[in-house]
Amino acid sequence: MERAFKGEIIDDIDVVILDSVSREKKRVLISGRPLVNQENEIVAAVVTIKDISKYKQLETELKESESKYRNLIGFRQNGNRPV
Repeated sequence: MERAFKGEIIDDIDVVILDSVSREKKRVLISGRPLVNQENEIVAAVVTIKDISKYKQLETELKESESKYRNLIGFRQNGNRPV
């Protein structure tokens, strides 16, 4: 929000947040925009926070699964099948 109040437009900064009570980590994307009045002065800011923790977990699981099954069918590390 501080950067938006300074006039910056912020898009999808990936941040890890730690809940100090539960010790649970969350991955979020933060975006921000300044709001200006008719005199082009910054009067407010809008910030959005999107929780992407589940998506990142699924992405990791998919990569692990893909690697496992590629190994089972004989793909090498570089992605090529043996001849």
